[in-house]
Amino acid sequence: LHNVVISTPLPPLRAPPRVNQVDGDFTYDSRRHVLNWEVQMIDKSNRNGSMEFVVPATDGDNFFPIDVDFSSNATLCDVKVDAVTRTTDGGAVKFFGESKLVCDGYSVV
Repeated sequence: LHNVVISTPLPPLRAPPRVNQVDGDFTYDSRRHVLNWEVQMIDKSNRNGSMEFVVPATDGDNFFPIDVDFSSNATLCDVKVDAVTRTTDGGAVKFFGESKLVCDGYSVV
């Protein structure tokens, strides 16, 4: 997976959350009250990661739903376009194809 962003909602805070440890990078969006954990790549050599942050005591429901965005150069099944032809005469058309998996929406509720 590439460009993984895990977005955790937080309650309104006076100061940004304290991030004690993070594998990757993080940003805090104070306008939306969201902590974004960003990992450039997850693969066989980089399967695990963690982020530890501290905020004042609050109800656990304030941390949900967690949204996850990502993309991948591999699809779930290996579908490829072999040829493109004109419908008018069946002639071959030059084309370029690229397969990519893009997450439109994934939430942990």
